[in-house]
Amino acid sequence: MKNTRISIFLALFASLLSLTLAAQDYHFSDPTRTITLFNPAFTGLIPEGSKYRFQTSARSQWSSVLDSDHYRTFATAFEFKICGDNAGDYFALGANAAVDFQGDPALQRTDLFLTAAFVRRIGGSQNKPVLLGGGAEVGRVQYSQGGLAGRTFDDQFDNPSLPGELLDQYAVDAYDLGVGVFLTASGNERGLHDLSAGLAIKHLTQPSLGFYGNDGSGQTSSDSTARLNRRLNLNLGFSVFKKRKGNLSLFAAYSNQRPHNQFLFRAMYNLLGQRETVNLGAGKSSVKSRLLSGGLALRVNDGAGGFGGDALIGILQLHQKGYILSASYDMNISGLAQSTGTNGAIELGASFFFGKANCINCPQF
Repeated sequence: MKNTRISIFLALFASLLSLTLAAQDYHFSDPTRTITLFNPAFTGLIPEGSKYRFQTSARSQWSSVLDSDHYRTFATAFEFKICGDNAGDYFALGANAAVDFQGDPALQRTDLFLTAAFVRRIGGSQNKPVLLGGGAEVGRVQYSQGGLAGRTFDDQFDNPSLPGELLDQYAVDAYDLGVGVFLTASGNERGLHDLSAGLAIKHLTQPSLGFYGNDGSGQTSSDSTARLNRRLNLNLGFSVFKKRKGNLSLFAAYSNQRPHNQFLFRAMYNLLGQRETVNLGAGKSSVKSRLLSGGLALRVNDGAGGFGGDALIGILQLHQKGYILSASYDMNISGLAQSTGTNGAIELGASFFFGKANCINCPQF
C-alpha cells in the first residue's frame, strides 16, 4: 500500500509540476457557488431580490490516497449591488479570495481580487428581467512554498563551498486583471426557463511565475520568463421540460488556458415549490422556486495529455429562502482511476443572500 501511495504521489506531483510549468488555474466542480471567480461580470447578480451575497466553497482532492499531501482549495466571495437611476439597472462591487494548497508543508497559491460590474435591464419586467452586464476584476496572484525550504539540504552535494539549495523562499506576488460580460433572461411566472450566458477573459496581464530564488547565490530555480496563461471562460445555462412540481436545468462551462481545455456538462432535476418573493412595484406574489436539486455532471479535459474524461460528478443542492447549500463528489474516471480506486474530490459550497434591493429581482442559475 505504501508503494502504491508513493507511485500515485509521484504521478500526481508530476502532474502538478506540468500544470505549474504550463501556468494553469485551480478549478471547482460547481462554479456557480463562487461564480464571481469564474466571471467578474456576475458580481451583483443576486437572486431573491437581495442586495448582498456571501459565497464560499471548499474542495479536497486525492485525500484517500495521498494523506497529508492531498490537494485542498478554498474560495470565498462577498458582493453587493447599488441600484441605478433607471428601474432594473444596478452597479455592483465585490471581493473574492481563493487559496490552493498541495502537501504539508504546502505549495500554495493565493488569489485576492476586487470586482465591479454594471448591469442594464434591456427587456422584461423588474421581476422577470432580461439583463446585460459587464464587469472587471483587479488583484494579486501569489505563489509560495509554505515551508518547502525545510525539505532541502544546507549544502549541495555535501560541499560547503557551494550555495545552498534554491528552494528556500518565494518571490511571486503579481498584479492581475480580468474582464467579462453576461446575458440573462428570466423565465415565465413560474421561473421555468431562466437563461444565463457569460464570457470572461482572465489573467490579461499574464503574471510572471519566475519564483523560488536564493538571495545568497542570486540564482533562481524556475524560468523567470514563465507566465500565467490567459484563461477564457464560457458558460451557458437554461431550464427545460417544465412540470408543475419540477424542471430540468442544464449548465455547461468551457475553459481554455493554453494548452489545456476543460469542459463541464451538468444536468440537474429541480423540485419546485411555492415561495413568497418581493414583487417590485406591486406588493408580494408567490412564484415557483427551486427547493431541492440533484443531478450529475461530467468533466472532460483536452490538453497536453490528450483528450479524455476526468470525473463523473454527483451534485446535491438545498435551496431555501436566503441560502443555498451544495455538496458534490467527483468519481475519478481519468487514467489514474485504477490506482486511486476511482476516488476523486469532495466539494462543499454555500451561498447566502440578505438585504433588499428594490431595483431588480435577478434570476438564478
